[in-house]
Amino acid sequence: MDQALQGILERCDQVLLQAVQGRELAPEATRLRTLALWAAIHGVGHFRKRDRILPRELHSQQVARVLIDGLLVGWGAA
Repeated sequence: MDQALQGILERCDQVLLQAVQGRELAPEATRLRTLALWAAIHGVGHFRKRDRILPRELHSQQVARVLIDGLLVGWGAA
């Protein structure tokens, strides 16, 4: 991975670890969660080109929000 992406992933690792330590998320492998989150967001990026033909409620930003919310709830967030 390139340097810029590595720095972003490391910051995400830190935030997720802080959430676990603060008991906001259930314990789990932080790097695995980081990579799952990155893969999900990266995948949603492919939907952006369809935003112009879809109603606003189905735009990629909405898909990303639902996806991230679902991951966080699955990981134990309130």
